[in-house]
Amino acid sequence: MTGLERLRSDRAILDCVVLTSATVGFVLAVVPFLWRLYRLPLGSITSTVACFGVAYWGGARLLDRAAGRSIMFAGTLLMQVGAVVTFAWIWHLAGGVDNPAFLWVFAPVLLANVLLLPGWHSYGIAATSWVAVTVVALAESEGLRWLAFRVGLPLAELGDLLKMRRDSEAFTGLSTTPSQIAVSLLLFAGASLTLVCVGDSLARRAGLRARPEDVPNLFRQAVETDPLPRVIVQPGDGGIVHMSESFRRQMLVDRQPANLFEVVRFVEPTDPQLLMSGEEAELLRCRYGIGSEYRVGHLRSHRILQGVEPLVVVTFEEMLLAQSGPPGSAEAAPGRGKASC
Repeated sequence: MTGLERLRSDRAILDCVVLTSATVGFVLAVVPFLWRLYRLPLGSITSTVACFGVAYWGGARLLDRAAGRSIMFAGTLLMQVGAVVTFAWIWHLAGGVDNPAFLWVFAPVLLANVLLLPGWHSYGIAATSWVAVTVVALAESEGLRWLAFRVGLPLAELGDLLKMRRDSEAFTGLSTTPSQIAVSLLLFAGASLTLVCVGDSLARRAGLRARPEDVPNLFRQAVETDPLPRVIVQPGDGGIVHMSESFRRQMLVDRQPANLFEVVRFVEPTDPQLLMSGEEAELLRCRYGIGSEYRVGHLRSHRILQGVEPLVVVTFEEMLLAQSGPPGSAEAAPGRGKASC
């Protein structure tokens, strides 16, 4: 599966989680209203959730047509930021600071982001959700704005600029103090960060995701620990990019050679051309020289891509020590797509 296909698959799961969370949040907000437990602007919250669902679904369909991974990834991040900001507005409509339990709707979205998006992006989404929720709380509560101004919170002026109308009678007889709101915001920030950190740690431990900076190291380690002699070369001149430890030992390499042909001397001139062609190739009984010795081995090569530069991996298998001089010609082995030398 290519990187673009993997991102498209992960994004489909993420889209499902976001839309499901929005639907569940809407239901959890409406059911208590139908039971007459609190007052709710039903028309506003219904139109908000419906418009968000249509806009998000339309954005997802547009991203499905994206041909580049960077465009799809940027679009995915933008949609996640829009989702958590919209959830903060839905929280305001569902009671806002008087209904802190509604903030649990953010949990599935944050968890899905940390499991499906690599690197620091999930932490950025968590921080965005906390900023959005804090701004809504500051815009609703004048007492919280004064408390934030006293402690020097930079978002205090933004909340004062927005000033949303707070339906203090959403819950009859309830009076929420600024201190209670501040504690709820701190708990939301701490719980969000803990959720993201734990999800990130579990994903790495379970091998669901490797950090981008770890991929070259993992790749290098896999090559170095391969029991078969393996070397990664450039297809043009055979320049060595990396070689396994077993290749160093069995090919008697005591320094860093410039290219493969300084280490291996092929008897048949067509063999290296076939191996360096960039296509998958297999030589069943290939003759080559290592130092003063000549060997017969089973060689395989295939192409890999590192960035935009194609590379060729050559594997030496079933090597046999031959005479000190060049061996005689061998009969060709039958088999389509395979050469014998």
